[in-house]
Amino acid sequence: MKDKRRSVKPPLAGVKVLDLTRLLPGPYGTMLLADLGAEVIKIEEPGRGDYVRALNPPVFAAVNRGKKSVTLNLKAEAGREILFSLVRIADVLVESFRPGVMDRLGVGYTVLKEKNPRLIYCAVSGFGQDGPYRDWPGHDINYVGVAGVLGLEETPHPLPIPVADMCAGTFAFATILAALLSRERSGEGQFLDVSATDAALSWMGPRLAIFDLADAKARQIRAGRGAYGAFRCADGKWITVGALEDVFWRNLCQAIGQPELLQDQRYANAPGRSEQREEIAGILGEAIRRKTRAEWLSLFQSADVPAAALNLPSEVWEDPQLQARGLFGAAKDVEGRATRQVNFPVAMAGVERGGEKRLPGLGEHTDEVLVSLGYDEKKIAGWRKQGVI
Repeated sequence: MKDKRRSVKPPLAGVKVLDLTRLLPGPYGTMLLADLGAEVIKIEEPGRGDYVRALNPPVFAAVNRGKKSVTLNLKAEAGREILFSLVRIADVLVESFRPGVMDRLGVGYTVLKEKNPRLIYCAVSGFGQDGPYRDWPGHDINYVGVAGVLGLEETPHPLPIPVADMCAGTFAFATILAALLSRERSGEGQFLDVSATDAALSWMGPRLAIFDLADAKARQIRAGRGAYGAFRCADGKWITVGALEDVFWRNLCQAIGQPELLQDQRYANAPGRSEQREEIAGILGEAIRRKTRAEWLSLFQSADVPAAALNLPSEVWEDPQLQARGLFGAAKDVEGRATRQVNFPVAMAGVERGGEKRLPGLGEHTDEVLVSLGYDEKKIAGWRKQGVI
């Protein structure tokens, strides 16, 4: 029997996506678009390309299938003109630079929207396009720390999968699809603000509800491993540090007042630091115990070190970044009892992120919906009597 699926076009056939993302979250999301049939053009830096090509080739292979690669220097006027030409015929553009970088290059959303009002522009970042953490550097451990994921463990450590990164890619994919549908109705594109921290927090919603209702006490936690882990500060609070790259390792050593570590050849590169992770963890643990978390956060961000608070579930609700992003709301049940909620994690036109929502009672809207479909009250009453509804 002939497989009818072979004659059906992929759902995103004809959709053109410009992929300016690197590393993991953005490429994963755009790969999902490619899997559904979109033409994904990966825009890469000449001579270097996506960092993960060299950093971890298997990961590059895992999240970039089905794409085309174009090298383009966006710092050059001609490179920007080529991008503008691509934008005019594109449906979607996805980028993962730190907030403000595309604007400084002269190719931010405001500029590109003028070239193509139907463009869906998706910005994927660590902490989002606004809020006090907006410009902080970060990696997955920092995002899941802020979202409270690591605070669920008595012994925080890097998770076996990059939860925030993968979650952000998934939300980018999902909201791009929603924006494409919205454009079919309105004829207009829009800006999507996807944060890895917000996405991870969305997954934390059920756990936060449990801890919130149980008024759970903070559990004892201890340090992680190497320059990528969790460390206790002088005030007993915890901080995450994700100094993977050489530049961040250099910044970290200067920030803790131990520049002599840079002269130790055992720590000269990432593989060496991995081998010496226990020793490094001990050095960092001892140093970080000398100041409070607030002091370290201020110092590390001034020094451009990937660091953030490790929030216990009870602390997540009070985090200024999460509050600034409008991620918390409330919902009332039919009896008026309110519970705190984690809002939809992507800032998107037409999606309300704040305010108070309602939780529907069992079957509360059955009649309303059936009436809207044209069924009369007698028919509905009969179904109810028969146990159909």
